[in-house]
Amino acid sequence: MLTMNTDEFRAGLKRKILSSSSQEAVKRAIDAAVKELDSHGESITLFVKFVDKLIHGLELYDPMNQTAQEWSNIKMARIYLLQIKLKKKFEAGLS
Repeated sequence: MLTMNTDEFRAGLKRKILSSSSQEAVKRAIDAAVKELDSHGESITLFVKFVDKLIHGLELYDPMNQTAQEWSNIKMARIYLLQIKLKKKFEAGLS
């Protein structure tokens, strides 16, 4: 299990996503988080729940209250997280 709880981990990842300087930096932050989750042997069910909550949290941001870079990062993160989630579910034999 992670040394911090998943809510704290998710909040930290959201901060990294928002503060990233490019879409590639967003992907790197997400890849590092996925690697961290994988290294702790999180189940596919917990992984999907983590990603779903993260995507939902990102959907709550109002584009009118974000900078152009933050909004670009949010959109990239949502797309990339969905791709990773679908890939992991496929690899685990889930639909």
